[in-house]
Amino acid sequence: MSQSPVAGSLGSGWFTGIGSMPGTDSRESMRIVAGECPQLPFLPELPARGPGADMVGRSAALLQHLAVEAVPSGWRAVDTPGADMRRARSWLGEDLDALEEIAGQNASAIKVQLCGPWTLAACVQSRGGEALVRDSGARRDVVTMLAEAIPAHIAEVRRRVARADVIVVQIDEPMLSAVASAAVPTASGLATYRGIERTEIINGLTDVVSAVQSAGALAMSHDCSDAPDLTAWAQAGVQILGTPSPTTAAGMDPMVLDSCVAALDAGRVLAPALTALDTTVSVMRRWWRALGWSSQEEIAAHLLLTPQCGFAAARPDEVRAAFTALDETARALVEDPDGNLDRSQS
Repeated sequence: MSQSPVAGSLGSGWFTGIGSMPGTDSRESMRIVAGECPQLPFLPELPARGPGADMVGRSAALLQHLAVEAVPSGWRAVDTPGADMRRARSWLGEDLDALEEIAGQNASAIKVQLCGPWTLAACVQSRGGEALVRDSGARRDVVTMLAEAIPAHIAEVRRRVARADVIVVQIDEPMLSAVASAAVPTASGLATYRGIERTEIINGLTDVVSAVQSAGALAMSHDCSDAPDLTAWAQAGVQILGTPSPTTAAGMDPMVLDSCVAALDAGRVLAPALTALDTTVSVMRRWWRALGWSSQEEIAAHLLLTPQCGFAAARPDEVRAAFTALDETARALVEDPDGNLDRSQS
């Protein structure tokens, strides 16, 4: 097994959140994140604020050559940036201010999130109302514009958190499976767009991942579909591979396990999106044994626990409880990977 790019054997293990948080107060959310995820805090997203604070609008606001506006059906390309983009950029600035104020002097690592190119192409409409994913030229433009925007965004994050040795960029692709399998509906809702060839999908992901890495950051995948294409993400070069929860059938699927083993052999970190946090530790132990993990050091260096989804609809106490469960799970896996302490105390 190769050395992990997320170096270091941490006594309590690594865990973090997905991105979205409840409420509309960026400083309060950042305080919660910094307090609950001290090893890898993340830049909160607060979609309850409205259009422009959501994943798609927030990432579109980073692009230099694509202006969008909120419409009842989602987001649509327009000629010039309007109030929606100004609001999205203002909110992002507020969030970065909160990051700098609360975590800027202490955090040695930070995670930020970006909407991936295929979800952007599926969720942003052309002026005619059809999704950009329909047009090959528009798809290429989205990939290019996102890759061009990434270095400046990472540089701004690095300026705000000067002590951070590690910056992780999570690439969110909840629509990736739909794009690949011809499941994105047309504007009429009566049909779907044709599926995009896998080679094109991988090439697009590779361009974005390469932009992240060229800027000195680590690329992490997040695809919350039931059957994410882990091989595609690995071929794209992500260093941190988001996987289905081992508490689900998808997470224990033999093909998924094979992809996880290959990722570990290549030195990648696995980031399982956990469900059923109250019963996770024993399942996780079975999972890592199935993958051939054999030491505390390997677990600490190759594992990043996350919840399955963001917390936009959760209460603050539920958020804290989830992070506590992640912390306890990570700690148990690192300190007692075989469950020997559990057996000795029973």
